[in-house]
Amino acid sequence: MSKEGKYIYGVIGTGEKKSFGPIGIGERGDEVYTVPYQDIAAVTSDSPIIDYKSLTKDVVARYLLAYQSAIEQVMKHHTVIPFKFGTTAESNEELKAIMAQGYPKFTDALKEMQNKIELDVIALWNKDKIFQDIAEELEVNKFKEAIGQNPSHQNRMELGRLVAASLDKRGLECAQEILCKLGRFADDVCIHDVLDDGMIANASLLLRKDNEKGIDSEMSELDSKYEGRVNFRCVGPLPPYSFSVIEVKKMGFAMIENARSELKLPQEASLNEVKRSYRRLAKEYHPDKNPNPDAPSKFQAIQEAYDALTEYCQGGKCSFRKEDFKDFFVIKMLRVENGTYKPQGV
Repeated sequence: MSKEGKYIYGVIGTGEKKSFGPIGIGERGDEVYTVPYQDIAAVTSDSPIIDYKSLTKDVVARYLLAYQSAIEQVMKHHTVIPFKFGTTAESNEELKAIMAQGYPKFTDALKEMQNKIELDVIALWNKDKIFQDIAEELEVNKFKEAIGQNPSHQNRMELGRLVAASLDKRGLECAQEILCKLGRFADDVCIHDVLDDGMIANASLLLRKDNEKGIDSEMSELDSKYEGRVNFRCVGPLPPYSFSVIEVKKMGFAMIENARSELKLPQEASLNEVKRSYRRLAKEYHPDKNPNPDAPSKFQAIQEAYDALTEYCQGGKCSFRKEDFKDFFVIKMLRVENGTYKPQGV
């Protein structure tokens, strides 16, 4: 039987207790409500703690849809900074500890995202029309005439390469124009990978709410210009899933001890000593300077240890002794780049 905990959807800018109704993640329809901390609040529900990595993809997809639906319901009334999917706290006390430790980052993110929305835009070729255009190109026509009615396998391969090159060129030019025109209305843009040769552009735009009409007008102009050759799919308004997501990792003693060992620190160290040790080891194991095949993984471990200890070591001397240790949380603000979460500003 799963242990009960607190599922955390996001943080909003109110110090009031509120209920958003039975819209919680999972099958039970748990109440989603706020847990205030000073002038902000966590949006949470009393839900079982689940290891989402152990579930099948279709089950995870249902949970993900419920998580997004709850956040988007809250978004109708508040600016909301989402927590990463699957974030839970074991108790109300642990949730409040997360809010207390993350308060400066959460308030900064709320100010930055105030009155902004995310709009996800995908541009797709109408393949019938675009391949008809390519078939009428002079170079393609000349080649087809040259190879005749019964082309060899090699000729068919070469024709395929000509068509693919033309499609790539058109796609690059089209994507640049679309993103240039739509990007004029955005405060920020996240470019995502295109999934196949039928997709031209895949991007998330961070917009001020008063720029929605400008985007709508520009999309209409683009649609008219391409005369049905490009199909646009727009999803939004959304919370800033691609631009500002909260990641929380609980750090126990074993993790901190491992980080201390990774940075070769004594049982006590200051934040400045942590930084000095990190700089020395990062320089030694940087993959650009160290030819050892293990250098990239070692460099990543050093980076993760530094991230953990800069969160843990605040103030004066920091003790790594077990008797002095208390659980704490590494809290990061993330954005999505090419389908992968990365720390903001990196």
